[in-house]
Parts: sequence; C-alpha cells; structure tokens
Amino acid sequence: DVPIPEGVTWQMVQAAEGENSGFILQGSTDTPMADLVASMKTKIADQGWEPVQNIAQSDSMEMMTYSKGEKMLTCNLATDNGTTTVMMALN
Repeated sequence: DVPIPEGVTWQMVQAAEGENSGFILQGSTDTPMADLVASMKTKIADQGWEPVQNIAQSDSMEMMTYSKGEKMLTCNLATDNGTTTVMMALN
C-alpha cells in the first residue's frame, strides 16, 4: 500500500522483519523534484495515507511524513544539479 515512484534508480534497499518490520529505499532520478513531490503526494493520499508533517526548504528539499493505522511513512527528497535524491522509510 506504499506507492513507489517511477523512474528512480534505487541504490539501496533495506528491509526488516519482526517487531520493527519495514523498509528503507534510497535512490536518485532526473525527474524534477517539484514534479516528483506532486505525484507522490497524490499517489500516497490515494492509498489512504494521512499527512502528519510536511517540511519544505525552498525548492531544494522536502520531507513528508504520513500515517496509516500504526504505520509511518517518511519521504525525503532533495535536489542538486538536476538530480533528485529520494529516501523512503516505512515502519
């Protein structure tokens, strides 16, 4: 129930099972950050996630946190020299 953005080259994927089950994804894309943020916000909301916090620093960084039941989803995006870095964590 977590939408994974398209067009991202994932450099790290980490999963945990058991009491602290979840995952962490980290990658990059040449998709402009503003486009990726808008798409992710729509897709995350469509999956029933509720916004908890959104922090943006001009056009260079955005951190979005969502909840769904007892689960928390954090998405951090940053851009530099035309590359958007994406980190997603679910726990």
